[in-house]
Amino acid sequence: MNRTESRGLFRIALVLLLVAGIRLQVCAQLEEVEISPDWVMKLSNYRNALLNDEVASLDELGGLLSKWDALGANKQEQIDFTYNVLKVRAVDGWSFRLIKKKALLHQPGIIADSFSEADLRIIEAHPDLLDMVFLGVLEWKYPFAIDREAAFFRALGAYEISGGERIGEIGSGTGVFSLMLKLLYPDITLHVNELDRDFVKYITLKFENGIGDLENSGVETIKGRRESTNLEGYELDKIILRNTLHHFGDQDEMLESIKRSLKPGGELFVWESIVELDIDDNICKHALTREAIKDIFEDSAFELLGERDFEESVLFKLRRK
Repeated sequence: MNRTESRGLFRIALVLLLVAGIRLQVCAQLEEVEISPDWVMKLSNYRNALLNDEVASLDELGGLLSKWDALGANKQEQIDFTYNVLKVRAVDGWSFRLIKKKALLHQPGIIADSFSEADLRIIEAHPDLLDMVFLGVLEWKYPFAIDREAAFFRALGAYEISGGERIGEIGSGTGVFSLMLKLLYPDITLHVNELDRDFVKYITLKFENGIGDLENSGVETIKGRRESTNLEGYELDKIILRNTLHHFGDQDEMLESIKRSLKPGGELFVWESIVELDIDDNICKHALTREAIKDIFEDSAFELLGERDFEESVLFKLRRK
């Protein structure tokens, strides 16, 4: 073989290696799956049950959104304001006067200016329906149809959930994401963790209203601690963090607790809003960059398997080493 032929073969080999590298990089992108009609049907049935229970005031909710539209408030402003009002009312028990005062101070604008006790009554009549809107499962407009394009649906395939798995969500907030998982995958055992005691009560009531008796349904709500999941030794198959990582005070300690809550080879899914993907300056001030998140796991007990962008967020899939 002459030198020219050797160089030609070398170039071909180099190209093949580069292509292989690109393919490996593509494989690391978490796959989406086609939205199952069964998923849509299950969540539609739950939504319809809520609508039937609240049909008398549903028109009022539609009217409230129309009022805010007419005032010029955009969709994200409406969702953020409504979420904060519902949280401090349903979870923390704030009075209208305190809510109004705090809203004018921290969320000034046309919604806060016009906010009334009648508006508060309408919002607190629909906590479970609004939680589905906040998650993105329902459209933010009357009559609150299932949003088949929601990132929630598109990300489901990446979790690769199967019947019989033991799954934990750490820092679950209102618990709506875990509830949706349980409705879609009734055979899983679910451990729903939250740091705030009042949120744990709120989550427990939401599950009792949504699926009935928790103990016989394979659901546990559990209060965590700042340095612990309180799930150590549970040998979980998967743990899910949704916009929670950036709130960890001691990341190393919490990751060690998460490790001890997973079985060997168990998977960790981290959903985070990413600074460089923010398009409307609405992201949490403590949000992280993509590389900062990867750096957190660089020397941890977890191996990064893949990632996928969803609008302003990224879903990272990791495995316990």
